[in-house]
Parts: sequence; C-alpha cells; structure tokens
Amino acid sequence: MSTLGKILTVGFLINLSVLSYGSTRIPFKLFIHYSANGEVSPRSLLKYDSLQNSMVEALEEAQQKLRILWRTGHLSAGIDSTHADSASLHVWIYCGRKYRVSYLNTDGIPDDWLPGWFLRKGKGAKLAPDGVWRVAERILDRSENTGRPFASVRIDSVRTEGADIHAAVRLNQGPLYLYDSIEIYGDANVSDRFLSYYLNIRKGDLYSENTIRRIQRKLSQLPFVRVTQPSRIFFGEGKVRFHLFLEEKKSDRFDGIVGFAPNSESVNNELLVTGEVHVELQNLFRRGVGFSTHWRSFLTQSQELDLSAVVPYVFATNIGVDGDLNLLKLDTSFLNLQSGIGARFILEGTDHVRVYYRSKSTTLITSDTASIRSSRRLPENNPVRVLSYGCDIHLNKLDYRFNPRSGFELSMDANIGSRRIQRDAKIDAVQWVNEQGSLTSIYDLLDLRSIQFQYQYDLKIFIPMRVKSALMVQATGMQLFAQEVLRNDLYRIGGARSLRGFDERSLEGHLIHGGTLEYRYLFSRDANFHLFGNAAYIENSVRQPYSSDLAYGFGAGVRLQVGTSLLNFDYALGAIGDLGIQFNRAKVHFGVINYL
Repeated sequence: MSTLGKILTVGFLINLSVLSYGSTRIPFKLFIHYSANGEVSPRSLLKYDSLQNSMVEALEEAQQKLRILWRTGHLSAGIDSTHADSASLHVWIYCGRKYRVSYLNTDGIPDDWLPGWFLRKGKGAKLAPDGVWRVAERILDRSENTGRPFASVRIDSVRTEGADIHAAVRLNQGPLYLYDSIEIYGDANVSDRFLSYYLNIRKGDLYSENTIRRIQRKLSQLPFVRVTQPSRIFFGEGKVRFHLFLEEKKSDRFDGIVGFAPNSESVNNELLVTGEVHVELQNLFRRGVGFSTHWRSFLTQSQELDLSAVVPYVFATNIGVDGDLNLLKLDTSFLNLQSGIGARFILEGTDHVRVYYRSKSTTLITSDTASIRSSRRLPENNPVRVLSYGCDIHLNKLDYRFNPRSGFELSMDANIGSRRIQRDAKIDAVQWVNEQGSLTSIYDLLDLRSIQFQYQYDLKIFIPMRVKSALMVQATGMQLFAQEVLRNDLYRIGGARSLRGFDERSLEGHLIHGGTLEYRYLFSRDANFHLFGNAAYIENSVRQPYSSDLAYGFGAGVRLQVGTSLLNFDYALGAIGDLGIQFNRAKVHFGVINYL
C-alpha cells in the first residue's frame, strides 16, 4: 500500500464478514501492527495492544489510531489486512509518507455533505492535512446518519509534487439499512412500540449512527426499566434489528416527608408539624403514561394539592399532551385554583419543549376591610383571575436520574397573559366620598385589567469528583411582572425541596433568585451522604415598605436505600437578613420514598 490511492475507511473498517462479532459484548484483545517508514512518530505507534469490551469497541479503537495518522499528515495510511477470531482482533495498518498540504477535489459530493468552511474556500482549495481528514469525516458522518453505516471514502486521481498532493475524494456509500424491529429480553413491562418512539428507532426509518450511540443512555433514564445487558444490533438484508435486555424496575412511588420545627406563631415555642405525600404512577398501560398527585401541609392551616398527568407520543407522533391542577389554601386568607393543559414536542428521551394554556383564580376566605379604611389601598389579598399562554423547555443529560454523579438538568418556563382584578363584595362595600362628591370604592381607582409576565428557571450541574463523589451546583429563580402584585400572586419557597433551613414555603416574594452548593458522597447507586449550603435573594413588593432579604442555610443529610424504599434525613440551620443563625430553630426533615 504505497500510494495515496489506497482506500481510506472511516466508519466500520473491518470486512463485513466479521460484523457478527459486533453484536456481542465479550472481551476482545486488540492488536495493531504498523508498517511504516522513518517519518512516523512517536515510536510508540509502532507497537500497540489493548483489551476492549467488545468487537465494536475494538473497531472504534483501530479507527482512532488511523485518524491520528491522517491528522498528522499520513494521508495514504490505511488498513492493509485484518484477522479476527472469537477472542482477538489483529489489524495491520500501513502508515505511508507524511504530506504537508493537499489540493482536494470533491466533484460528485453533495454540497450539504461538505464542511461550510471548505465551501467558502471553494472546491479544490488548498488544505492542511487535518482539513482533508475533516472533509472525509463530514462526508462519512452524513452517510452513517442517513442509512449507510458502512460507507467509505477513498482518494484517487493522485498527483504528487514533492510533499504536496493533488487528489480527488470519492465516496462509496455501501448498502442502505432501515430500522426493522425491537425485541425485548427480560420481564420489563413496556411495549416495543413505546420504546421505538422513545429511542427514535421507528420501523422503516433510516439507520442513524448518532441515534444508536444514545440508546444506552436513554434507556438508563427510563424510571421503570433496568438495563441488564448492553443492547445488541444485527444487520442483514438491508434491515437493522435490536435486542434490548431489560427487566422491570419498581418506579411507582409513594413517599412522605414529616418536618418538625419551632412554631414562630406560638408563644409557648411549640413544635410545628408539617408534611407532604407524593404518589406517582409511571408507565400506565405500558405506554409511558404518567400520573402524579402531591399533597403538602405547611405553616398553620395551610395546604396545597398538585395533580398532573401526561400522555406521550399521541397518534404515533412525537407530540404528547398533559394537564395539571393546583389548589392552594393559605391559612385563613385565600384559596388559589390553577389549572392548565399543554402540548409537548418530545425532542429526545425525556427532553421536550412544551406550550400550554393556564387559568388561575383566587377566592378570599377573609376580606381585609380595615386596611382600606386606614390606608385607602388595595389589601394584600384580593380576588384575581389570570389567563395566560406559555412555553417551557426541559433538558435532562444526567448519567443517572435518581442519584446522578455527572451531567446537567435544565428547566425554563415563561408565560404572558391577561390579568383581571376581581371585585370582592365586602371590599367593594367600603366606600367614601371622593373629590367630586360621589361615593367611590378602591376598585374605582384602579385599572382592573392589565398584562402580566413571569418566568422561572432551574439549572442543576453535577461535577464528578474523585471516586464516588460529586459536586452539585444549582441556580434557580423566578420573577413576576404585574401592575398590581398581590400576596396571593407571590412565589413561596422554603423547606426540604427548595430552601433547606426554613419552614415549608414560609418565604414569599415576587422575585426570588437562589443557588445551592452540595457535596455528595455516593456509597451505593441510590444512596448518598451530603453536605450543603443554599441561599436565596428575595424581593417582596407587597410589603410596605418594599422589602428585600437574603436568606441562607446549611447542613448535612443522608439518603439510604432499604429494600425498595429510600430514607431521607436532613438537618439544617437557616438565617435571614440580620437575624443570624438560631440553633433553637434548626429544621429536621425525615422522609420515606417507597417504590411499589
């Protein structure tokens, strides 16, 4: 193999006759033998062997070594021969001469298959050796992701002038492959139809190398299955078949958290008992349909109920529909009722973009008429009705959703809507004589109709540290823009799921930005010990005068796995403003997550 006209193969470099080994996952010993002249460096390239997990990984490693040669100017490098058996793979690579600059002609290659910078230079422009590699890589990437995984690129019409070469690139696309079927091995209670949409390997679609690379990660994100073996892929007669090894994983959950904290409203320093119950059902009807209900009791005489449901892949498309209902009762002040319906476009796995319509209304339990008589201002709580339209996006790139060590998770939400302040009969009955000598109420002085806008975001990043350790960095925030902000409009945070070190949902504001820094030591797949610090900047325009505070907390906790249940325990201290840490107001949260 002494000329540049030898075949350059990117993709699967080995003869199709050994592809059957690629579907197994037994250890393979890879041996690479180089034949080279004195221009090759470093010398360590001339001898190489390694242990790989499978034939597929051995092939990828051989490709990587060939890419190194190409990128360093050995453009005539290629595979001379191969030999494979059940336990090893031998690859003989010819290194060839090192070239400095190439003049590459790409006639016959579609323009959209070429890098943009190459087209801007013009076909046939002079390239550095790594430029030739990037052109070949882009061409083969397009082939591998449009149904032709065994495509190859070759260089011909070669003319050399010293260390410079003039050549043309040619593409051999190879056979076309389409997805055919999925077979599930194991007791996983999930339909192959759902998996075909979730994994984006629908029957009749073109084979895509990018899709195949993401199968294992996407399967690991499903809460109701466990991967027991790596998936196997079989090629034959233009069709691709998949064998998935999955077993059922308990994912329907029932969990509760009980919190004990000093009651700030009690003169006897009695304990305030708070709690919540979360029931979540997943994979209903074997189609990934989900339903959840979440009830919590917080503060004094305050409760909240959340209901939600989602149906993915409606009418065999990437569209899902969902609905939600929220009911909030805050002590004896007001009752909020919020409902919405949405449609989500599923990007990949659990990632999606969603549009929705939402309705929110407030009913007063107690009407504050005394404040109107003294200040002639609208009370903190007042009936309001908001109809809004919004969009949110959710991305999950965690390595393991239940106890991650690396990756990130991002949620963003924004909506805009019409807002109408409703007239409460008792408040409207408080009237006085205005400057014109007629009776008027507080509502007559207000513009009852307006536009409101709000946004929320939540970003978690997990950074692996040493063995079994990780650092979690979280940034979260929310803000409401409205002409008249009422107390029943405010966001509420605090407690085990938002800002540890404070009573459940005890902090209110129309603007909240916060962050968390948490160190985790993972002593099993689902268990960890953690140290944390969290803080939030809060503004509240309802209070008079306008207030802003910095709240912060810190502590430690543990999450333990006991059978199919998870036990959570957190101890936290918190402070707000200039009050400082008060050890007699420490917060203890204990909860159980029970998978059914």
